[in-house]
Amino acid sequence: MNRYRPPASPTRVCRRALTALLAGLAAATAALADAPPAVAPPSTAPASRPSAVTPLPASTRPATAADYSAYRERWFTLPTKSDPRLTHHAYESAAMSARVGYHLYLPLGYDDPANAARRYPVLYWLHGLNQSESSDWFPPDVLSVAVGGGAIPPVIVVFAAGGGRSFYCDAPDQNILPETTIVRELIPHVDATYRTIAARGGRAIQGVSMGGF
Repeated sequence: MNRYRPPASPTRVCRRALTALLAGLAAATAALADAPPAVAPPSTAPASRPSAVTPLPASTRPATAADYSAYRERWFTLPTKSDPRLTHHAYESAAMSARVGYHLYLPLGYDDPANAARRYPVLYWLHGLNQSESSDWFPPDVLSVAVGGGAIPPVIVVFAAGGGRSFYCDAPDQNILPETTIVRELIPHVDATYRTIAARGGRAIQGVSMGGF
């Protein structure tokens, strides 16, 4: 009968490995000490190198990407294409002293008098880089098919304006405030204007590219 032997503890295994490694390094060091000096291979480096890279002249040097002091976003963009299921609206942003646009999708039956007391959940859609509230839409036909087929409940969709490249983040210098205006101005405006479920559980957010940042 074979007698059971417990495996070595992790501490013992590590100690053995470290001992073997030190022994190997000692042997290699001794061998190098006894070996004749190696002949250095011919150098392949260039004969001379410039001491420093010459910067571009100021007139041709590109502006740093971090400098947004003179950059101005567009917050109100009229649509260049139309969709009968979408309408363009705006609100006045006190935070940014600007008129901010948004597109609106209302579900089928919203204006039916039979639904006058019904309230709807809201999906806030955030567009991508270099787009606007009037482009980069979540396809309205997909919404209509999903609602009509019972895959999702009737829902209001708000296509928010996030500027061309704000990434929906308030700027440290307060030059642009996309996060503030959406959370503190757009959402209250939508809740006050349309029959929404004006609570956290009645809202969702979705986006593409920059809008998913």
